[in-house]
Amino acid sequence: MKVPVAIPRPPSSPSSVSPASPMPPTRLGLLLLVLLLWGGCGETSSDEAARTVTDDLGRTVSLDGPVRRVVSLAPNLTEIVHAAGAGASLVAITSSGDYPPPVDTLPHVSALPIDFEAVAAQEPDLVLATDQINAPNDAATFEALDLPLYFFAFDTLDDIVESIRTTGRLLGTEAAARDSAAALEQEIAALRARTGGLPQEQRPRVLVLVGDDTLYSFGHGSYVHTLVELAGGRS
Repeated sequence: MKVPVAIPRPPSSPSSVSPASPMPPTRLGLLLLVLLLWGGCGETSSDEAARTVTDDLGRTVSLDGPVRRVVSLAPNLTEIVHAAGAGASLVAITSSGDYPPPVDTLPHVSALPIDFEAVAAQEPDLVLATDQINAPNDAATFEALDLPLYFFAFDTLDDIVESIRTTGRLLGTEAAARDSAAALEQEIAALRARTGGLPQEQRPRVLVLVGDDTLYSFGHGSYVHTLVELAGGRS
């Protein structure tokens, strides 16, 4: 962790710079440049300082410094990290996470059940999980391993949009995350304008199943149900 560098105060003695002996412009410019650079270093150190955040389950998550190594325990979180402009921070993903294409080369870790040893071997600064796939009570094991774990909860489309912004704040890519979130909001608004007025009898019935050996469906009120309705279907 970088140590903040304090900006030194210029001497207050009258003999330092007097009206009769002004500092040459070149030296003054150099001094101002040095002070500006020192000031910038101080701001960077502040941004990278240890911080405490609260995840979607109300858990307190402590981050010791900048998040540069991330393990994603859900494929949708892998996509959200990329949407937030932080794809380069991913060091491992789940075996079912194959999008976007750059993640094809990343190591895989098991999320069902979680392979804690494999996750710890990646030495992550932060592990991302979602209560739709990962068990919240696994948080205790991560705490015992001293691995920061952030849980996301998705109930609505707005939660997805906000998760992009949150990921940007966590991983230091706020500007890119804001742009992606705004673009997604525009797409959602456009879809609502196209499908919002469709009567139920004109909507095709849709069943969404996920899983490998065991299949899971999503009920009314889930964000998958909302996606189907938004696309013009009936879940």
